[in-house]
Amino acid sequence: MGMYAFAKAPYVNSIYKEAARQISRLIKLDLSNKRNILVFDADVLLCEQEEQAGDAVLHELDEQRVVTDDSYLLFQRYLQELVSWGNEIMLCSRSAPGQLNAILDREDLILTKQECKYMSCECETITEAILQIHREHGVLLDQFIVLDTKELYLNGIRQLLLPEDSTLWMQSVEASGILDYISAEASRYSNGEDVLADNTEEYSLEEFLQSIQLEVTLREINELQAEQIEHILHNTKDFNLTGLLWTQEEIIGALNGDNQLIYSVKVQDRFGDYGMAGTIIGTVDKKSFKVDALLLNCRVLGKNVEYHLMKELANRIREHQCDSIVFHYQSSGRNESAAQFLARITRTDLKCVHTGEALTISCKKLEDYANEALHPDKADQEPDMPDKPHKADRSFDPYQFIFNRWNKLDEAEKDQINDLVSHTKSIEEIMRAIADSKMKTRTGVKAEYLQPRTETEQKIAALWADILNVDKVGVLDNFFELGGTSIMAAQLIVKFKNAFDMMLPVRIFFDSSSIEQMAMYIEAVKSEQNKQDINESAVSNFRYKTREFLKNEVWLDEEITGAKELQAWDHTRIHNVLLTGVTGFLGAFLLQELIAMTDYHMVLLVRADSVQSGYERVVANMEMYNLWDEAYRSRIEVCTGDLARPLLGQQLQDFNELAVRIDSIYHAGAITNFLEPYNKIKDVNVQGVQEILRLASTHKLKQVHYVSTHYVFSTLSHENGYIAYEDTIPSDHEVLVLGYQQSKWVGERIMALAKERGIPLSIYRVGRISGSSTTGACQTRDIMWLMIKSCVEAGVLFEENVNIEFIPVDYVSKSIVALSLQAGSSNKNFHIVASKMNTLNQVYTWMNSYGFKVEKMPYEQWKDELVDRVAENPNLNTTKAMLPFIPEDMGEWDVEIMYDTTNVTKGLSETTITCPEVGEEVFNRYLDYFVKTKYFQLTP
Repeated sequence: MGMYAFAKAPYVNSIYKEAARQISRLIKLDLSNKRNILVFDADVLLCEQEEQAGDAVLHELDEQRVVTDDSYLLFQRYLQELVSWGNEIMLCSRSAPGQLNAILDREDLILTKQECKYMSCECETITEAILQIHREHGVLLDQFIVLDTKELYLNGIRQLLLPEDSTLWMQSVEASGILDYISAEASRYSNGEDVLADNTEEYSLEEFLQSIQLEVTLREINELQAEQIEHILHNTKDFNLTGLLWTQEEIIGALNGDNQLIYSVKVQDRFGDYGMAGTIIGTVDKKSFKVDALLLNCRVLGKNVEYHLMKELANRIREHQCDSIVFHYQSSGRNESAAQFLARITRTDLKCVHTGEALTISCKKLEDYANEALHPDKADQEPDMPDKPHKADRSFDPYQFIFNRWNKLDEAEKDQINDLVSHTKSIEEIMRAIADSKMKTRTGVKAEYLQPRTETEQKIAALWADILNVDKVGVLDNFFELGGTSIMAAQLIVKFKNAFDMMLPVRIFFDSSSIEQMAMYIEAVKSEQNKQDINESAVSNFRYKTREFLKNEVWLDEEITGAKELQAWDHTRIHNVLLTGVTGFLGAFLLQELIAMTDYHMVLLVRADSVQSGYERVVANMEMYNLWDEAYRSRIEVCTGDLARPLLGQQLQDFNELAVRIDSIYHAGAITNFLEPYNKIKDVNVQGVQEILRLASTHKLKQVHYVSTHYVFSTLSHENGYIAYEDTIPSDHEVLVLGYQQSKWVGERIMALAKERGIPLSIYRVGRISGSSTTGACQTRDIMWLMIKSCVEAGVLFEENVNIEFIPVDYVSKSIVALSLQAGSSNKNFHIVASKMNTLNQVYTWMNSYGFKVEKMPYEQWKDELVDRVAENPNLNTTKAMLPFIPEDMGEWDVEIMYDTTNVTKGLSETTITCPEVGEEVFNRYLDYFVKTKYFQLTP
């Protein structure tokens, strides 16, 4: 076990003796001269992985692929702690130093340039980068450790292979033992003379915590410490009550103001002085102290610092004649541990804490509750009976620290770990059990658990469990309900071919995603039964269940209605307009058009930690598509929020103030990734619709302009030539396979309910959006571009000719804005389509002329070839991700739905707006953009 993992072991009575024995053993090893330099490909550490080359080849960094998911940020926090333990970090990249530095300067990342001692840029391979640092700094080669998700052959340089799942990276590093680290002082113990003999006496948890001589003090800061407080505010994310961010200037201003108190938190114990480990900021209001910020660095948690801090706070604010303290919590997505602590220390229900309501507690009670937590065995003793024995339920949770340091765990996993307190005896067992708990428990599945019965079902279940990392799989379970993704489905397709020597229909993951149906299909193939009939029966059954599920997803809060006594909507008096989705592709072009065609003041809903970082996201996104103009700053305002959260992530007062100001809403915000299942995008795409309609019906009515998609009408539900009329509501019988389709269908049905309740709205259904006809700027998440990229990546394309729609994004944005400004647009729907269809043969010819070489083959052969090439080369990530979305036969490609455009034609008839045709010249602009941004790679 690594020393770092050892240090993170929770304080549990039964482990002290074993811990002492292990530490004594490690000290004797005399590791005083050991040095670790942890080497990362910066693209692997910071970006979402799409294409991975083998043989330690480095990648170009891409700002668009930088990941800020919890698992990546948690690992970055972990790396910071490793640095504090004496390890060093080295980043390698093919990109220029400026590009790497720009990414490390981002506020939404935790890792900074300060933690990266070595950065080797503009290198082709990791080996080249390591040799460069070896030559320039004299670092020994055996001091490097390369951490990567693929096997690299580095000629004697140590490597730790990380799992593909980033949530397991920290566990893998700790379990490997590569980070055993002892300071130079350990050398004096090498002869064993100073090592204490094993002591059989056992100590309680409380006795141990008292023995460390913990001191927590609060000190009012001065102006010289403002910079340090700013740093703590910006870099402490986990135990942080509100996520408040202040600049150095704002902190100094507060110090010079009235009634503002800013404390630094100093922590020390017999093991050392931790310096400034947190801060408390608040305001004295009569006899109360209102806490605006309270945070502690993770390095001091786990030994009751937070409870000592509460006692100290109660004492300090009494000096200002305050007799109560007011707390409130604001979620940042990463500070759940702070919420749980606030619930415990104020004796408040956790759900109430999550609402953000003010929680007032007297100084006396706060002090008493802190003392009870620090001395649980004495909490319920009678004052006159100090020696009365008492068995208390400890309020201190020794595993909470580990919960927050490893990754998010659901309730079942937390219960599983809590059971270890009373059942586990040694440090090895505890750490092993925690590692085992990383395996997900089968929860949240609609189907009743039914154990695999046949050999085939057992074999399939084992494949599922391996890929999904779950403890057990039932034969009726749904692959995506268990946490499956398109990438995992593609991995399963390849594993099926290896395990059963047959191709499994890729659509089976969407239309009959159960072990039972997969086993039936395999058995049918083996016995030469009519597998077509079996598959069609399974497909029909699954599609029926999906339709019923989606119908039940359609509901609208009764409070959301236009029938209330609200100020009537007036299209002639629009000044403040809310736009969502502005950090996306279409949203950026909509903002440009709304600024150009109106005098509106644009309020932009942006998911960000602060208004400043929200501005930066907007500007960076528009610059990426060559749209930004500095003159826009006077016309825009950023409002931080989140479509996935109640009240758009606003406090109730802020939400109401927004409802008063806003006159009209353009809702273009959505997760448009076709590769994500419904459950992964529901919160944003469906719940977001609810909250937008809530805003539209609060204080005064506002018209909602909702961007939807043609794909709410499914080619699987209609015959070739079916006409979808603009004002038609998609029916219950639509067969919707993709999560994005499903979420937009539910969104439109909710919009229909809102329309019935008197909320004015318009729906703009858009087909396949291509790039700008003038600049070539394109998005990369559309399913057609992903399909084309997978063909380029794999080097094969099917030869059958099919129609492809390309609608230039500049035409789409101009049309939506022009139509929305017309008085007659309210309560109408609009179909925005291409002026002319393109064909796959045209695309093939143009790409071939540009320099992309792909082999053409029949459709059936092409499908099999893609699977074979993914099996041979796992680095074909785009191809791998697209496998589950490839139609089973050409039938789905042959069906075309005709979209009525009566409302659009009439609405644009008196404008100069027309849809440009996408010919070779325009298409080449798209390819220029993709090659420039390295989305497509031209091979010599």
